[in-house]
Amino acid sequence: MSILLKQLTSNQSEIAAQVLDGELIIINLSDGVYYSMDEIGADVWVLLEQGYSLSAISQTLSVAYNIPQNTIEDDLQALGQQLISENLVRVSEQDLSTQSSLPQLETIRDSYRSPILNIYRDMADMLALDPPMPDLKEVPWK
Repeated sequence: MSILLKQLTSNQSEIAAQVLDGELIIINLSDGVYYSMDEIGADVWVLLEQGYSLSAISQTLSVAYNIPQNTIEDDLQALGQQLISENLVRVSEQDLSTQSSLPQLETIRDSYRSPILNIYRDMADMLALDPPMPDLKEVPWK
C-alpha cells in the first residue's frame, strides 16, 4: 500500500515528540519505547505535523538537495511504514493528491541522508522508574 498521498498524523494520545537541537525525540507513553531521528527525519516529522503528505515532502527534499524524487519517495515510503508499524502515526483516509502547496524547509542541511528511525526498547524499564508524566498513576509499560 502506498502511503505517499495519504495524510499521516501523529498518535498524540500515546506519544510525546519534540525536536531538540535538530534531532527528533519520541517517547511512546503506552509501552515506554524511545525513538530518535536525525535532522532530515526531524524535518520530515515537522512537515507531517503541518499536514503535508510524504509525496509533497519528497518533492521539497528533492528540490532542496538535488536528489531524484523517486529515491526520496522510496526512503519516505519505508520511513512512513516504520512509523505506522511502531504506532507513532496513523493513516488518515484523507487523500492529499490534490495538495497544491509544497512545504518549506526551515533549514537546508549540508547533504541529504535517508531518514532513519532509531529505536531504543531498553528504555522502558528506566521510564517505569521515573515516568515522563509525574501525575500518571498507572505506568502502562510496567
